[in-house]
Amino acid sequence: MCSSSASAEPSRQLARTDTTFLIAETGVSLGLALGGNLLLPAPESCRWCEPNAFDRWGHDALISDDPKGAAATSHVLSFGLSPLAALGAVSFMPAFRGQSSDALPNAFIVLDAMMINLALSGAVKVAVARKRPAFYYGVEQDSEWADSKRERNLSFFSGDTSVAFSLAAAGSTVAFLRGYEYAPYFAVGSGLVATGVGILRVSANVHWPTDVVSGALVGTAVGIAMPLLLHPRTGSRSNAPIVTASPPAAGAPAQVLVTMVW
Repeated sequence: MCSSSASAEPSRQLARTDTTFLIAETGVSLGLALGGNLLLPAPESCRWCEPNAFDRWGHDALISDDPKGAAATSHVLSFGLSPLAALGAVSFMPAFRGQSSDALPNAFIVLDAMMINLALSGAVKVAVARKRPAFYYGVEQDSEWADSKRERNLSFFSGDTSVAFSLAAAGSTVAFLRGYEYAPYFAVGSGLVATGVGILRVSANVHWPTDVVSGALVGTAVGIAMPLLLHPRTGSRSNAPIVTASPPAAGAPAQVLVTMVW
């Protein structure tokens, strides 16, 4: 029998994954992220100064005895584990499974979503000018921003939380669009990590609960919208169907076995 087979199930094709488009998209995303976080001046006074009852309750329930430790852990999860997990799911795993053509476009798409999210976070923080809880309660010396007056009024919304959720959502969306069978498992796992980031940001005394909830919603929305709007599924698989043929058995009618790999 003569046959041909693929090392992995062919993935779905996505629109606009050519190098020129991806580089242009990344350039715009990076420019917006840098502009939103480095070029905009930090507000010198708060515009949103008083917390609501829910924020007070959530803050008191989650505050940590070691705010700086909670902050450090949150950064490890949001800017360490979350991007590594997302890239592992949409780039490293497909390459390992013989779908190497997916790896680089997927990475661009996920990282671009993260950068657009960072741009939104930076701009909204400056526009809203919400006082961080540590500064509100006068205990900023115990927080990670003890020596940074710039961060005093940049509480809303939580950048770390939105980054973690944007990576989880973008990675999950790309994985579902491509048809990877492990997409649901990544979605659940990355969502749990992102939720942990949000809790830790409140524990670190640098965000109110509504900062975290809003960051989660914005990050999720950006992470889903970017791949769906800019790189939707085209409907076809990346590999051509594979045909296998076998000769007829002795004394039997001729048979042709056709196997379509979808």
